Amino acid sequence: MGIPILTTNIPGSEEAVVDGVSGLRVRSPEAASERLLELASNGGQLQRLREGARQVAVDRYSVDRSLAEYLELWSGLANGPRGRAHPRKSVNPSDAPDAQ
Repeated sequence: MGIPILTTNIPGSEEAVVDGVSGLRVRSPEAASERLLELASNGGQLQRLREGARQVAVDRYSVDRSLAEYLELWSGLANGPRGRAHPRKSVNPSDAPDAQ
């Protein structure tokens, strides 16, 4: 089982927490307190969040997915877009900041 996350609604939290699926996002300490009390009294909801947290972690952060994304990244960098100039050849030496 996973561990559901309780977080404030700050930028970036939506990437780690799918609200109501893998955890809960709240706007205030009072709301956090209310949500924790709800979870303490509702074992079914807590169980669903635990299962959702694990599934989101597997789907987004598994070794297999990371490997596939790195392979795609490196393949794209190695193959490069067609017609792209070589970085060192694309700058005229007389245009360089230290050239006089």
